[in-house]
Amino acid sequence: EVMTNPSAKFNPEGTSGIINISAASLYGKQYSIQVIDQLGKIVKTFYNASTIDISFMPNGNYFIQLTSPEGTATKQILLNK
Repeated sequence: EVMTNPSAKFNPEGTSGIINISAASLYGKQYSIQVIDQLGKIVKTFYNASTIDISFMPNGNYFIQLTSPEGTATKQILLNK
């Protein structure tokens, strides 16, 4: 887990597809959320979302990276449907 934006939270760490993102410092600001596979390939990008759905992707480990004017937060997520 790498956080240069410590206010960003990703829940849960293990999921069947729905991930909640919260960061009070992002209210009213532009940000992106990228889903990155184990090979480093960006497989999906979301914009200004508080909830993302990755249930369409194959089971496995992914990195969720939030990028905003405040910095970047990256967390590993286990998708297990």
